Amino acid sequence: MKKFVLLSVLPVLFAGLLATGCGKPKTETGQKMCPVMVKEVDPKIFTEFEGRKIYFCCEQCKAEFAKDPKKYVAIVDEELKKAVEAVAVSTTPVTEPAKAAAAPKPAVKAPAKK
Repeated sequence: MKKFVLLSVLPVLFAGLLATGCGKPKTETGQKMCPVMVKEVDPKIFTEFEGRKIYFCCEQCKAEFAKDPKKYVAIVDEELKKAVEAVAVSTTPVTEPAKAAAAPKPAVKAPAKK
């Protein structure tokens, strides 16, 4: 009974999270994690660096970023690279040769008797 209740509630919770935007990037760039503390960013706290917006979880991290910006930009770039790769993998279509390879082979018929 508990499994039934849990399984019936999960889709509703998941739909609610999607409707509220949970999991969606809150920044223009898609950056979700602060490069200093590795916490969720606050879209109101950012700095401009070499024409890019870099987001942080707090003002202290923004100040820390200013000490060595290239170090932290590399962390942001790695996060965004992984996000792009994850999207590419999840949206890659199955190619026709792969479908053909996965298709079941027809049964070999025995030669007809004369």
